[in-house]
Amino acid sequence: MWYLDDILVPSTSIPDMLNRLQQVLEALKGAKLTLKLSKCYFGYPEVAYLGFMLSEKGVRPSDQKIMAVKAFPKPVNKHEVRRFLGLCGFFRRFIPHYAEKALPISELLKDGGPFVWTTAQEQSFQMLKEYLVSRPVLQLFNPTTYTELHCDASSMGLSGMLLQRGSDDKLHLVHAVSKKTTSAEKNYHSSKKELMAMVWSMNRLRPYLIGIQFLVVIDCQAKPSQAITIPKYTQKHVKN
Repeated sequence: MWYLDDILVPSTSIPDMLNRLQQVLEALKGAKLTLKLSKCYFGYPEVAYLGFMLSEKGVRPSDQKIMAVKAFPKPVNKHEVRRFLGLCGFFRRFIPHYAEKALPISELLKDGGPFVWTTAQEQSFQMLKEYLVSRPVLQLFNPTTYTELHCDASSMGLSGMLLQRGSDDKLHLVHAVSKKTTSAEKNYHSSKKELMAMVWSMNRLRPYLIGIQFLVVIDCQAKPSQAITIPKYTQKHVKN
């Protein structure tokens, strides 16, 4: 895989790595492209790539990004709020219920609203920083592994967590998604919000879920008959 001039060649063994490297080098030679040896790293068990650290254990934020989060000062205006949320939002897949956790801070960005930093914003600020500084790890997705999709909804937001069973037989986070509810969605019945969370999460995580079997876990008392109305929610209510 590659992004602009950054090439990553993952492998599961030394022979596999050598075979893949040969293919990549031959492709570069055919395109008359060259590599600078001092910027090449071969056979590393962990590598920094596009703001992440990648290894056989999974994916985590890079040390450089973690230090940036840790050192970020308390925002004193909307511009700094946008910068902080942009930094944390880049890693929102690591943070379950991110939209709800960041809501007190994001509320400061409302047009015409006053900038007042209260205890709620401070708690949200510290919570997000502490979570990312703890170096959370996402398990690498495996389409052949037992998979669960946990969905949740509240008046503040919708969320989903894609979990897979690891080598320790425990469930580990692969990708978290979340969004704030709109003013209209806040008034929906709890069962309707839960169904919306399920459909919205499935749409957002579709690249992982398509073609595999998975278990959906929701905290909902909806009657079985309500399940057949899910397609209506997909078209009318669920947005990206």
